[in-house]
Amino acid sequence: MDIKRWVSALVGMPLVVILLVLGNNYVVDVTFAIVAGLSLHEYFNAFKGKANPVIWIRICSLCINSIYSYNSSTTCNDYC
Repeated sequence: MDIKRWVSALVGMPLVVILLVLGNNYVVDVTFAIVAGLSLHEYFNAFKGKANPVIWIRICSLCINSIYSYNSSTTCNDYC
C-alpha cells in the first residue's frame, strides 16, 4: 500500500466532512466544481499519449451542462 494515499485520505476526509457540515451552498458548489475540474484535467492527461482529446470543448460542455442543471432545478417561486 502506498503511504501517500493513506496520508491524503487521513487529511482529506476530515476536511470534506467539515466542508459539508459547516459550508453553505455556494462554498460547497465551488469546491465541488474545482474538484471536478481537477479530475477532468487528470483524466485527460491519462490519455494524452494514446489520444489527443479536445479538452477545451469538453470543459466548455461541462460548464454549459452545469449551468443548465442549476437553472432547471430552480422554480418560479424563487423569482416570482
